[in-house]
Amino acid sequence: MTKSSIALKETLKNMEIPFETTNVRIYNKDFEKKLRKSDATFAKGEYTVITPDDLKKKIRL
Repeated sequence: MTKSSIALKETLKNMEIPFETTNVRIYNKDFEKKLRKSDATFAKGEYTVITPDDLKKKIRL
């Protein structure tokens, strides 16, 4: 649990706002794995920057 989620829970409790937490996954495991891999690749600087001019050349406007 992150510091911000703990702080949010405490704030809601102090304000007497009802809430519940769940462990239900929003995405399937394979998709989450792809997201983590993509984040790691980006963090290493392994990505391609595409400028508007690059797009114009591709679609020949």
